[in-house]
Amino acid sequence: MHVRNALAVLEKIIVQYPLVDFQGKSLDEKIDVIAGKDETRGDLQIRAQGYLALLRKSSKSWVNQAKFSSKSAPSPAYSPNTKRDSTPVGSAGLPSTATLRTQSSLNPTAAPFKPVEGNARYFLRFKSC
Repeated sequence: MHVRNALAVLEKIIVQYPLVDFQGKSLDEKIDVIAGKDETRGDLQIRAQGYLALLRKSSKSWVNQAKFSSKSAPSPAYSPNTKRDSTPVGSAGLPSTATLRTQSSLNPTAAPFKPVEGNARYFLRFKSC
């Protein structure tokens, strides 16, 4: 059932996925196993053969990974409000953990949250419904 549902979804999104050649080739190999003669369930085999035809037809529009991701991804510590020139950099080229701690607006020493009693009754009333 899961394989049949996955094939149905993949058929519907064939225009959007896969777009990168290594993903398409990998998917082609996996679907080829299901569409092969060793498959005992005929309904899955036929559905996989149909999707495999669609997949191979769409392979003309696939691009390689370098063209797909032409710009580099932002670093995990990226913030639009910080200047990169004055940020101390660690050994991996990312800001040090001390810098990340000072830029955070969270207070680890803050008191734990305690709801107001009036609001708690409101939520409990609807919870019992």
